[in-house]
Parts: sequence; structure tokens; C-alpha cells
Amino acid sequence: MLFDHDGDGVKTGTGWLLPDDAWLARDLNGNGSIDTGKELFGVDTTLRNGTKATNGFHALAELDDNNDGRIDALDSAFNQLRVWRDLNQDGISQANELLTLDQAGLVAIETAAKAGQTNLGNGNIISATGRFIRKDGTSGNASVDNTGAAANLDLAVNSFHRKFTDAIPLTDQAKNLNANLKGAGMVRDLKEAISLSPALGNLVSRYMSASSREEQQAKLDELMTAWTNTSTLKSLKQQADDLKAQGHDVEVAYHFDGLVKGSAEYDLFLTRLAVVERFMGFTYAGPNGGATFTALTSQSGHRSVTLTREQIANINLAYARFKTDIYESLVLGTTLSSYVNEIKAKAAETGVKYDFSTLENKFTAEITTNPRKGALDLIEFISAIGQIKLEKMGWNWASFVTKHQESLLLVGINANEFSSFTFYIGHSDNDTLNGGGIADLILSGTGNDSLSGGGGNDTLIGGIGNDILDGGSGDDTYVLNLGDGVDKISDAYTQGPSADRIQFGTGITADALRFTRVNSDLVVKYSDTDTVTLTNWFSDDGYKVEQATFADGSSHRLASLVGSTGITGTDGADSFGSGALTSKNYYRLGTGNDVATGGKSADLLYGESGNDTLNGVDGEDLLDGGADNDSLSGGGGNDTLIGGIGNDILDGGSGDDTYVLNLGDGVDKISDAYTQG
Repeated sequence: MLFDHDGDGVKTGTGWLLPDDAWLARDLNGNGSIDTGKELFGVDTTLRNGTKATNGFHALAELDDNNDGRIDALDSAFNQLRVWRDLNQDGISQANELLTLDQAGLVAIETAAKAGQTNLGNGNIISATGRFIRKDGTSGNASVDNTGAAANLDLAVNSFHRKFTDAIPLTDQAKNLNANLKGAGMVRDLKEAISLSPALGNLVSRYMSASSREEQQAKLDELMTAWTNTSTLKSLKQQADDLKAQGHDVEVAYHFDGLVKGSAEYDLFLTRLAVVERFMGFTYAGPNGGATFTALTSQSGHRSVTLTREQIANINLAYARFKTDIYESLVLGTTLSSYVNEIKAKAAETGVKYDFSTLENKFTAEITTNPRKGALDLIEFISAIGQIKLEKMGWNWASFVTKHQESLLLVGINANEFSSFTFYIGHSDNDTLNGGGIADLILSGTGNDSLSGGGGNDTLIGGIGNDILDGGSGDDTYVLNLGDGVDKISDAYTQGPSADRIQFGTGITADALRFTRVNSDLVVKYSDTDTVTLTNWFSDDGYKVEQATFADGSSHRLASLVGSTGITGTDGADSFGSGALTSKNYYRLGTGNDVATGGKSADLLYGESGNDTLNGVDGEDLLDGGADNDSLSGGGGNDTLIGGIGNDILDGGSGDDTYVLNLGDGVDKISDAYTQG
């Protein structure tokens, strides 16, 4: 949600109320709308003496004309107050969302409040609670869950996400530059910023005229500084310097752990810090580098700010990511534009279909004649457009990268030359490749390799050989192609939503997948010689890889494919416990004397050959023993038991069960549960 709390003309990301709760508001400018936080009751309320209120109850108390501790019809401002329920959750008040206190059924709001700290999650806190009185005499009091109470909220703030409420008229210079980048924090979009600073426009023009990657990257730091200098938010250091130049005794003393004041590294970090502060929309002005949203004043005095090595590393990382985003946003229209033009769009019955054959030919030619430049262009092209977007357009970029793996191995690319992900390439040996804390693209050679992504949304391409792939935390992609061999995916345990996926290459379809269970692991066979083992699949949903995508553009939940295709047993004696307590288990046990146990839903258990034991547990199960002497137990629910050929024991358990018998089944025994009624 975006809302302008402090009335500075910038809507910033903020915590917000759901439609069943309401803000207390006052339309101060009489325009029929609640425009800023100055028209709510809180720390952005300006009191009559010009100071700011300490909280919402403090702001409200000033309207208590008769000092009786409540705002009611005896107070002149009572009829000016509004109850605002943001029904459509857009952060903009509409007429139907605003009610008078009388229309809302309220006769009074008390100004007394009880301080407290109730964590609502996501950085939002109730810091004080009070009471309101309804027309029927009942009251909304502070309670354990704060239902029906008047409350003061300390809302979470995300100043990086913002929207300026005014628009800067674009100059001809800005209009003519093909560089419409979005700003962030307190930095306006690039074209608006250029309209404020012709010098910035000249920098952007020279940047876009640069003919090489190296020339562009050499200009980026200057461009970023010039862009952020158009912001109305000054860096903390600049605020202090300006006030000191005006004769005020204001000073900021920085202490950067590991950096020597006056050194080149110290000065470089100060420059980066100033850029990050403006893009984030706050200054690191707290004693320990905490985020601060208020500017220094003539009364700020001397301030000491200490940043730890970890904080310095995070700020440097933020700077690098801003630099990456700017570079990638401009590169497709500059040095990589010739590649973009090779993507051909064709009309198709289902819409637009993209042809990447000429693009692949151009990359192949470039890699052949100029391997280093071609490799850099390819990786930056994929990074700038985005891996998932390219796949949705129909290009199997991972297969193309794999095809040129040997060429890429020879160019000696350094990780820091890349943008939104770090690129690691293995050799023909048995490699161990470890990514970092951001998005990585890891491509191994032909040996038996171990790939670990670490943090971030990583892409791991094991290639030929028996590889171990561990994406770590984040939404990771595992790329598998025909001929890759016997691989293992060890995906990190994740609580809550996750979007890990296996991307199957050309020639592999969803129908070709076959599934086997080995202890708690799921083994996926996708050709006669290729398998991938997903460790701990049956231990907990947190270990599961969520999606499977294919070269034809289709995507399926992997668990759904397992459920519809079934788990196939081996030729030996398999023992399958419940793989899903609440969803369907589907087992085809094959040969051998097997044991399979279902869960609480409608399971499908097929013994096939061998003396099998099938236990349905709960749910409406289908148990089919197949050949040989089997023991079938339905458990709870209305089950169907098919003994098949052989001397079988059939026990439906509780429920209305069906026993299927056919000629040739042999000598069977039905042991039905005792039922009253």
C-alpha cells in the first residue's frame, strides 16, 4: 500500500488496515478526501503550537474543548471527524468510504490510552489502546486481540516503494532519450530527473552512445550519483555539511568498521552510502546506523553514526544491485539491441509465437568469432530479459547455454562482470561449485559434480555426469536434459510458500516421467538412462520441489504429476509408508512381496504381482492386490477391495465396502468389520 503519511508529496510503502477496520480522520482542507497522514491522527498530526503529536491519542486530545477526557457532540470538532474504511484497499478515500461518527454509530471516543506493545506482524505494532462509546451504550475496549478498541498503530514503512503525487513536466531532452527507468525511494523516474537536471541528461546521452560494455560500466557510478543528486532528500552527510555552512553547530561523525577515515576505500563508501540513502528513501542516521526518516535540523548538534562490517557489506550489496538494475535496464536498448532485434514474432492461433532461431545463430556466430564478447553478451542478455520471461516466450535458453558450454569454459569470465546473477562454470573434471548469497547461474562440466547455490534464486545446470544439486534457500531452478545421467537434488527445507522447479529440456514430456520411492526419497525417471532423486520428498512438504516445466512451455505441480502417474515399485520387496497423510497416495508396486500404506484420503494401491500387503487407512480407497496371495485392509471409509488372482484376505474395515470377485480369483477370505446399525 502507498500513502503519503507526512504530507511531503511522496506516497511510500506502508502497513495498512483491512476493510473491516477504520481510520479516524479529519478533512482539514475540506476537499472531501483524506489526502495525507496529516489528516489522520498520529505522529504526523500538527498541533496548534506547531509541534507534532506523540501519538494518535495525543493528537485527538487537543480537540477536547471541555477537557472531559472524551470527544463527543459537546466538542466543536466532533462533526468534522470521519471514520474511513478503505473498502477497496487502494489507499485513496472515496465518498462511500467516509462516515461521520454519528453515521458510524459512535457517540464518543475517549482520549485516555493505555500504552502497550502488541505485535500485529510484518512490522506493524499497536502501541496504545483506548475506548470508544456506541449509540447503544456499549463500548469498544482494549482486549487481548484488540477487537473493537480504539488503537494507536505504529505502521511498518517501506520507503523504497513510492509514488510522487506530483508530476514533473518533461523537457524535450528527456522526451528524446530512450531511457525511461523507474526511480526508487526519494529518487524520481529518470526522465523526470533529467527534466530537473540537463547535466544528468547529458550524462545519460553519453552513456547510451557508448559502444562497449566496458565504456558503459565506467560511466555508471557518475550517472548514479548525478541521478540521486536530483532528489530532494539529501544524504545525511550533505545535510550536516549544509547546516554547518549556514553557521549551525551540526556535525556527523562516521565510524565505519574496517575502513580508515581519509582512505580511498572510506571515501568510496561515503559516495555509495549517499546514493543508497536516496534510493532507499531514508538516511542511516541512528547511532547504530538505523533508518531515519526525519531530516537534520539546526538543533541536531553533533551526531555519531557507527556502521558494522555487516552493515557496510549490505550497503555495498544494495549499491551493486542498484547498479545492476540500471545497467540491465539500459543495455537492451544499447549494446545488446542488435540481439533483441533478432527475436522474430509471428502470428499464431494461440496468439504471438516467437522464433529464436536467428537469435541463436547470431550468438553462435559471435561466440565462434569473439568467444569472450559472445559469452558475456549471451549471459547478460539472459539476465536482462529474465530467465522465466524467456521461457514463457518459448526459448529454452538453458539448453542453448549448455550447448555452448565448452566455449564458455575457455573465455575466463569473472563473476563480477555479471549483473543480476553470478555465473560459475565447471570443467570436465569432478567440480565443486558454490554460489553466494545472491542469484547464481551455475553450469558444471561433464564430470560428477557438486553444485550448491546458497542463498538467492539460483539456476543449477548439472550437465552430463552423476551430479548433486543443492539450490539452498530461495526459489531455485534445476535444469535437466536427456543424457545428464543419475543426478540428485537436495533442496533446502522451506517453511511457507516456495517456487522451486525442475526445468526439463527438449525431448522430455510430462507423460514420460515415472516415479519410484526409495525410503523418503522420490526418484524421477525421465529416460531409460536418466534419473533424478529428490531427497526427503516424503519426509515433509518443505523439502518438495514445487514445479516441473517442459520445453513445450507447459508447467505442472510436481506433486500433482506424482499423484496422477503413481509411484512405481521395484522388482524387489518394497515398503511404502504413507507419503501423503491428507492427499491421495497412488502406488503401483510391481513384482516382489510389497507393503504399501495409504493416508486419510482416497488412495489407489495396486499390488500387481507378489504376496502384497495393502493398507488403505482412512478415506475411500481402491486396493487391488493383483496376482498372488495378498492381504488387503481398507480401514475407515467406503473402500473397494479387489483381491485378484490368488488366495487373498480382504478386510474392508469400517464403512460401506465393496469386494470385487472374478472367476479364477482362487480361495479368498472376507473379514468384514462388525457394524452396529
